[in-house]
Amino acid sequence: MGKQQIWIPGCSGMLGSQIIECLKDSQYEIFATDRDLDITDGDVITSFLSDKKLSWIINCAAYTAVDKAETDQESSFAVNALGPKNLARVATKIGAKLIHFSTDYVFDGKLDRPYVESDSPAPVSVYGRSKLAGEDRIKDFSTKYFIFRISWLYGQNGANFVKTIVRLLAEKDELRVVSDQIGSPTWAKQLSMNISDLIGRNSTGFGTYHYSDLGDISWYEFALAIKEFALSHKLLEKDTPVIAIPTSEFPRPAVRPLNSRFNKKLIVEELNFKVNPWKENLEQFFKEWG
Repeated sequence: MGKQQIWIPGCSGMLGSQIIECLKDSQYEIFATDRDLDITDGDVITSFLSDKKLSWIINCAAYTAVDKAETDQESSFAVNALGPKNLARVATKIGAKLIHFSTDYVFDGKLDRPYVESDSPAPVSVYGRSKLAGEDRIKDFSTKYFIFRISWLYGQNGANFVKTIVRLLAEKDELRVVSDQIGSPTWAKQLSMNISDLIGRNSTGFGTYHYSDLGDISWYEFALAIKEFALSHKLLEKDTPVIAIPTSEFPRPAVRPLNSRFNKKLIVEELNFKVNPWKENLEQFFKEWG
């Protein structure tokens, strides 16, 4: 029996590159594509897969420019909705399992408790609507799917909040960060290790799941912890003040959910995902910095 074949669209992004790193194993044959293969074109996908026998498709391709999406709705929906639809259709046709990543932005953030998977989505931005449309298209065309809603993703590769904060702390005399948006970070490496384990077990616990690190914090509290670790790891030379501000003082084109908290009970019980405290993961991230 040959190696299991896995296709990863969006391979060069923060999550895609980390998943590839975690799947470097002799039992898998990995096909990695990025902008060189347009997932919004069904014919291109069909041609690409014509000589392959995939077991899994891990979709890491996404339009993630949240603010830009407000004026670029067509591109956002093409990548975040049409693309997943095409992948779901082809996955069903060839009998492959599909893994897809969604977002806390499918909710409006108005609940006063962590969101569970059965809560009704109510996106308030173009980006959120496009990601919800992608979820819906997958459910329309596939039954063997895992949809993982994640929040506040950061990792070693690509631009993200952690690296941005470290850079700004070095550049500025003070930093103002919103303190009334609450959620949990998601460390890309921990998520990728869970995905690797899921595939290794050949899980059939299909469905939609919420995932992020343990513990709820504000972006302000996250920034303070980032500063703490950056200083202790000698990545910063000065103790730049971080000032808490309300969202109203930092207007953006796209509305952000004030509550991005996820209840992770289902993913732990059903898929045996390991969920670590956010600060523990952040500390490990800084140990591996560079």
